[in-house]
Amino acid sequence: MNTIIKILIAGLIVYFIAWFLPGITVDSYMSAIWVALFISIVNITIKPFLELITFPLTILTLGISLLIINTLLILFVDYMINGFHISSFFWALIFAVLVSVFGTSINIFGGEKDED
Repeated sequence: MNTIIKILIAGLIVYFIAWFLPGITVDSYMSAIWVALFISIVNITIKPFLELITFPLTILTLGISLLIINTLLILFVDYMINGFHISSFFWALIFAVLVSVFGTSINIFGGEKDED
């Protein structure tokens, strides 16, 4: 799948989740696209470093610390993007879980194929 199409689909996912959850607001579809793009950038740049640092804690908590990392990164995106607001840590946690589930589902059922 093309990267631009992935970002557009992720924007739809963000927009739909924000419509569904009362603690999250997105002003427009364009804001949702910016959120999806910024989440992708954060996941590529900051998240691996945080996962490396918290690896022992991840083992001790059986992976629950990864949920906390994802939630904190979502709150960071909330802070950075105008037009996107999350009212509490709880809603950020729910948002992070739903974005992960829907994003993974799209990749699995979207026909991602390895090119040899």
